[in-house]
This record gives sequence, structure tokens and C-alpha cells, in this order.
Amino acid sequence: MKPTIATQRVEPPPVSDEMLVERTAQGDVRAFEELIERYQDPALRVAFRFVGDPQEAEDLVQETFLRVYRNAHRYNYSARFRSWFFQILINLCRDWLKKKKPFLFGDPPLVARSEPDPSEAIDRERRAMVIRRAIQSLPPNQTLALILCHYEEMSYREASAVLETSEKAIESLLVRARRTLRTRLAELR
Repeated sequence: MKPTIATQRVEPPPVSDEMLVERTAQGDVRAFEELIERYQDPALRVAFRFVGDPQEAEDLVQETFLRVYRNAHRYNYSARFRSWFFQILINLCRDWLKKKKPFLFGDPPLVARSEPDPSEAIDRERRAMVIRRAIQSLPPNQTLALILCHYEEMSYREASAVLETSEKAIESLLVRARRTLRTRLAELR
């Protein structure tokens, strides 16, 4: 009897974001849909944390994707797609801020669940409100640096590309934001 070799299905390596945007520029709608699948949730989180309104966040994200689609042919391949994408989103958020007074930095809505202790839930909500207000009072660039580096876990290099500043500036923004928050949130300790 001849031994058989077990065949293993080898998955092709995932297509890079940069390749997807190149294919989008060539009119490949499926490539654009893949970019939407990859970036919709993180974009909604960033926009919502900045503007605090789920509908406004959705509008900003939709406009971001429209701009990516329309300008895919202008993408500069020396930059990471993720940086370019978030740069577009952040610029739209900044424009929104100039037009409206935001209530910055809420948490995304959660599905309701039963709380074992109502006083614990009230205390948790009070702390969250104090934190949101403290973050809301930060200058916009400090808020954006905090969202990108802390919540979206971007490196200083990535955040500096998105905010079009240096890594040292990102570090400085975060230091100032944390120092201010530490002072303002001392009552929670």
C-alpha cells in the first residue's frame, strides 16, 4: 500500500491595505469593500470618541470612505494606508469641531445588561461622566493623541503621521494630557 501525503489547504497571505487601495484606484469594488470591512469599526470608535454623537460619527466615517474611494488614485505609497486613512478621518473631525461644539469622548453605546448592584452601576456611571468631562476639557490635539495612542493602540510613529506632527510632539501631547487628567481626576482616587 502506497503511503498518502496529507494535503493541507494553504491559505493565501492576506492582501495588504496598500494593495487593496491600489486595486480600488483601478475600480475594484470588492477591494474597496474589504477596506471598509477592515477599517469601519476602528474609524467609528475614533470618530465617536471625538465627537460623542453616534450619528455624527457615522457621517464622518462615511465621508472618510467616500474620500478614500474618490482619491484612491492619489494615495502616496510611501505612507501606510492606515495612517493616510486616519489622517482623512481626523481632518474631517477637526473640521466638524470648527463647525460644532462637541461633547467629547463618550464611550460607545453598550448593550443593556442586568446589573447585580444598582449602586455600583450608578457609581460607575458617575466616574465615567467625570472622566468624559475631564477629557472633554483637553485641547483637541491632546484628545486626538490620547484616542489614537491609548484607545486605538497606535504607535507614536503612526499617530504622528496621522496628526502630521513629530513623534516627540505626540509624546509631549500625551504627557500634558495625562498630567492634566491626573490632576482633574484626583477626586476619583
